[in-house]
Amino acid sequence: MSRISGSLQSATIEGVPYDVMSDTNVSISLNEFENDSIPSSGKPIHKKMKRVAAAESIVLGTSWEEKETLIDLANSVDTLKFSLKFAGGDVIKGEGHINIDSDESEENRTTVKFMPDGGWNIFAA
Repeated sequence: MSRISGSLQSATIEGVPYDVMSDTNVSISLNEFENDSIPSSGKPIHKKMKRVAAAESIVLGTSWEEKETLIDLANSVDTLKFSLKFAGGDVIKGEGHINIDSDESEENRTTVKFMPDGGWNIFAA
């Protein structure tokens, strides 16, 4: 896996590439469980809770036509294919659903969240 850091280069949903804003800093949950420790009178009790894998804060530059497409995709009950490519060449792919978190009309920015059903497939550069 590349150690080159940097912004997201591209986002693709159902084979359609979307422009990514240059200041995008994606937050990705990679592990399948949320781990916690609970104090006790002896050793701590360890608790694992299943959590949803996600990539959050994906900021796309969108036209009104692209916004309409994203709305249709977010409202769809069908499983979608999506991927993210990073500056170092690393790619993560998943199949699941998307959510539109916000839309800013001043700069035509739409913030989306990818939620894969079965976790991420990571392809290191």
